[in-house]
Amino acid sequence: MNKLNLNIPEKSLWYLFVCVGIIALIVLVAIFPMHKINARKSNELNELENQIAAQEDLGPIHLMLTKTMEIKRNLRFPILLQKRYPEKKPQNSPIYLRRWRKSPV
Repeated sequence: MNKLNLNIPEKSLWYLFVCVGIIALIVLVAIFPMHKINARKSNELNELENQIAAQEDLGPIHLMLTKTMEIKRNLRFPILLQKRYPEKKPQNSPIYLRRWRKSPV
């Protein structure tokens, strides 16, 4: 069995491990979470683009329906819209007085 014999000084090995550890730490602390955040933002952006496309499709339909509702509202009771009738006040009969009287509770 041949052993792999590398004559690397101990200081160089420690330096190599420290550098690899720092690079791994940067990847774990900075790059990986930023990748997750960017992926989430990308999904949100796609959802918003889909909503905008749906609103662009439904916008003319909404305008058409609101115009027809305004036309129907104006044509429904044209006499009532022009003339307002005054409210009837309760008469002084006992039936009306009992109805309008506040309860003692």
